[in-house]
Amino acid sequence: MRRRNLLGFIGGATIFWPLAAGAQQKIPLIVMLFPAEPLPGTMDAFLRGLRQAGLERGREFDLIVRSAENDATRRPVLAKEVVGLSPSVILSGDTPLTVELRRATDTIPIVAATLTDPIGLGLADSIARPGKNVTGVLAAASAPSKLIELLLEIVHGVAKIGVLFNPNNPGNIRGIESLKADAAALPITLVLAEVAAPMAIEPAFQQLIDDGVGALLVSQDGVFTAERQKIAKLALAARLPSISGFRVHTEAGSLISYGSNFPQRYLVAAEYAAKILKGTTPGDLPIQLQPKLELVINLKNAKALGLDVSRSILARADEVID
Repeated sequence: MRRRNLLGFIGGATIFWPLAAGAQQKIPLIVMLFPAEPLPGTMDAFLRGLRQAGLERGREFDLIVRSAENDATRRPVLAKEVVGLSPSVILSGDTPLTVELRRATDTIPIVAATLTDPIGLGLADSIARPGKNVTGVLAAASAPSKLIELLLEIVHGVAKIGVLFNPNNPGNIRGIESLKADAAALPITLVLAEVAAPMAIEPAFQQLIDDGVGALLVSQDGVFTAERQKIAKLALAARLPSISGFRVHTEAGSLISYGSNFPQRYLVAAEYAAKILKGTTPGDLPIQLQPKLELVINLKNAKALGLDVSRSILARADEVID
């Protein structure tokens, strides 16, 4: 894992770029907590956003980054450890981590780069005025059913669509409930496959193949983004066109994505972190919609699957990967 070595992973509770303990006592501390390895561009975007707000690392703030290493059992432990550091702001990489952090503290400001159903999960009183110690960016501005509709525009005549989801992710659970309700009006059958850890991905694919699905929806979860290349290869080998709300899946070789630009999320998160460091209360910062939804199509994958993507769909795409 060359990238992990480059970033300096140390065991299960990972710290990136630790600075001197004395410095941590003198300036505000930001702790970033990720479900797995940070996705490409996210760290650069976050630091760039803080610089744009006039905050330089090592001068106006100190920074520690930790990862749960895609281990759900580590979340509660890491959340307590992070809270024990008494940071001025915590940046959370996904909804499950935010839930654990909120359980561990109701006072330390938490900025979540990806939030699903914050009101239903008790993380906020409202979108416009969260009112508690959590704010951030919503996971997606489009319903899972929108992803299904886009997939059906490209893949005609599909009767069964497989859905990879993480049962340990409360956002995924709520997304599945919404998807079931919306899909009831469509001429398709959903086949659900639970994946709580990377080792469950291949068995889940085998289940979907045995059930005869014709396409695949990948839910928004840290396990899937961390294993995006593996998922893309398995989907191609199984001849399954796939869609996700995160463009990193399409960049890794999957067919289509409609949703998040991760670096843009972290720019927004940096803006909020800077405001909090300057005195704004997180409960007064409205939870933002995804700044921009992008339709990305991997034409190379489409050709490999023998799919003919219409000109009208290509014209709507924000990016086409050849």
